[in-house]
Amino acid sequence: RSEVMSKPSSIRGLVLTVAFGYGLPEYRTFVLSLRRHYKGEAIIISDAGAASEASQLCVAHNVTMLHVDMAPKLFRHTRFSRFAELCHLPEHYC
Repeated sequence: RSEVMSKPSSIRGLVLTVAFGYGLPEYRTFVLSLRRHYKGEAIIISDAGAASEASQLCVAHNVTMLHVDMAPKLFRHTRFSRFAELCHLPEHYC
């Protein structure tokens, strides 16, 4: 018999993702799919060159976009400390 763990009701989810080098079609696919199934807090960490249309899409669907002015290869080595900064509230379930 399998058991499913459930999170306490006081904890809210936080979706964290990284999107470097993607265009508007990829952002649209991700954001619209996410919002069909999940209404909670979401953050996309993106390169500084992300299209302004992608930022507008995120705002329209209540997704926070954080721009990082850093090469993807360098960010790969620091991403977990950045995730910890963003997922610091006791009520977050990351």
